[in-house]
Amino acid sequence: MLLNKMRTFLTVLGVVIGISSVIIVFSAGAGIEGLIVGQVESFGTDIINTEIKVPSGKKGMGSEASSGSSIAMGVQITTLNQEDMDDIKKLPNVIDIYGSVMTQEKITHGNESRKALILGTNKSYIDIDKSEIEFGRFFTEEENKSLSKVVVLGKKIKEKLFGDSDALNKTIKFHNSKYRVVGVMEERGAMMTMDF
Repeated sequence: MLLNKMRTFLTVLGVVIGISSVIIVFSAGAGIEGLIVGQVESFGTDIINTEIKVPSGKKGMGSEASSGSSIAMGVQITTLNQEDMDDIKKLPNVIDIYGSVMTQEKITHGNESRKALILGTNKSYIDIDKSEIEFGRFFTEEENKSLSKVVVLGKKIKEKLFGDSDALNKTIKFHNSKYRVVGVMEERGAMMTMDF
């Protein structure tokens, strides 16, 4: 080893690089696994999500190629309805169920306006999802059935529209209608690139 110092140095360097590469690959794999597991757990490991797919109409592209949320803007979906949801809820292994529609809209309050993710859902959402109310309350079954114009804001959109002031019982406007704020959610952060 003393006679061939260059060869010894290159051998040691090769061993160090090899061991370092293995450690980096395993660390990266563990990090990615943790990210994926965290994202799945943020939705809940005992929740099944069903999403409507809309055929694209393009040759060589099946209905599974594009999600309902990205294609169905403005398309009326009739394949799943309230009766289907009621039938699913009757199954013995289903505890609860909610339906939802997702879109993006410009929300305004006074002179402030922001583009935000809108999730239209029913009262069961708060019982199933891992979200928590920070201020106020979630809407009731009666408000749901009567189509009351009430809204629960995410923490970030509340801060963007109202700053530090209280948002409860104030009104916001989107899609040419006014909605009364009945609650503000606790901050949850992004899940699968969507910030709830």
